[in-house]
Amino acid sequence: MTLDDIRAGADSARLSYERKQLRRALQRHGWSIRGTAAALECGASSLRKAIGRHPELEAERAEKGPGRGRPRKVG
Repeated sequence: MTLDDIRAGADSARLSYERKQLRRALQRHGWSIRGTAAALECGASSLRKAIGRHPELEAERAEKGPGRGRPRKVG
């Protein structure tokens, strides 16, 4: 095993961990990886703005309901 192999393995593990963290963070707010990719493709600066630009994202969000985060204070 060469030093390059070790570096490649470490990079791969780090990317895998970051991807897992991202997926968890997105799922916490009721988003999917596919929906996020669509949001980034349409050049939105935030996921919330992307909903208005992407009808399929809006449908996906409505279907899932609110995320597991803290409910908004009304009134």
